[in-house]
Amino acid sequence: CEEGSYPRMNLTTDIARCETCPIGCKNGKCHKDGTCSEGCKLGRFGRYCVYICPVTCIGACDAAATGYQDGECTKCADGFRGKFCNKPCHKMCSECKQRGGDGPATCTSCPADQATVLVGSKCECIEGASRDEEGLCQCDDPKDPNKDSFFELRPRKLCREICKDGTREVFGNKESTCMTKKKFKAVMRLEFNDLEEGDCANDEWKIPMPDSDSECIRKDFVSNILQE
Repeated sequence: CEEGSYPRMNLTTDIARCETCPIGCKNGKCHKDGTCSEGCKLGRFGRYCVYICPVTCIGACDAAATGYQDGECTKCADGFRGKFCNKPCHKMCSECKQRGGDGPATCTSCPADQATVLVGSKCECIEGASRDEEGLCQCDDPKDPNKDSFFELRPRKLCREICKDGTREVFGNKESTCMTKKKFKAVMRLEFNDLEEGDCANDEWKIPMPDSDSECIRKDFVSNILQE
């Protein structure tokens, strides 16, 4: 037979005729028994290259190309591991080592939507985050009851604090606070020469509140509001 074909016996006529090599054979070449001689086309495996590689495989999965067991993947798609890429990575990883178990110390990258960063082969919580009951990293709740935690993805992963709805951020000496709109407006109504300490601490002004008692508010916060 010519290259690209092999002799196949017709059992009815007892006469051999040349058949085209299996469609999955690399370069269309096969042995005299019909098995592929140069391995399989990309995405196929088996002696006759009739089997399809798992969809989670990247690259070849036939023994001639990989040097591994037939059907074993060269590399896995993101989120999968194992010889045949049929097992999921640990929940803390977005990508993991193909061979080496399923523990949390097998990560090669971390999920983009989680507050984690790759340290060695583990996805550790970023600063300001802790693991919840499910083992996932979440930004810590702020100590200030008027603030919410916020997970920022760009330009880098960051846990920061933002003011809750209905409050406004006011800056002081190297820090900020979230002030209710009622307090903010009460300060805005005043002039600097109207300010009094009253019975407040030395670093606070006594601010009259509409329809309620006065409140002590730090001087640096008051100054920031009045200078806007």
